[in-house]
Amino acid sequence: MPFRTRSAAHWVCLAAAAACWLALAVLGALLEPAPEGHGTHTQLGLPPCRFFELTGWPCPGCGVTTAVVLATHGELARAFVTQPFGAALALGMAMFPVWALVQALRGRDLGERRPAWANRTTLVAAALLALGAWAYRLIAAPG
Repeated sequence: MPFRTRSAAHWVCLAAAAACWLALAVLGALLEPAPEGHGTHTQLGLPPCRFFELTGWPCPGCGVTTAVVLATHGELARAFVTQPFGAALALGMAMFPVWALVQALRGRDLGERRPAWANRTTLVAAALLALGAWAYRLIAAPG
């Protein structure tokens, strides 16, 4: 396929894809998963979860960083048990660059093409997964 000019959005998408892998590599190299299943983010200098401090219950985001770090360490099963949404996020972050690279190598402009998964149905499904993961954390694995 002949070379053609790519849109600015194409290069932004490729940069975002590279940033996903970089973020996973940095998180995996610098952080150790908190044994409590939440609180790993404090190793980045972020404050502890205020919702958890006030209520004793995990917030919707509690455990996401821990699950991502577990996934980067190759502990996918433990990541899903810790925080299913965080494990799914880690897998998405690992697969997005693969998708973007394949599309770019096929000559497609990533700024002109909305991927099949980037639609309202997928966003609603992601929101439901996040809520389901929170319910799981509240019921099956509080704290």
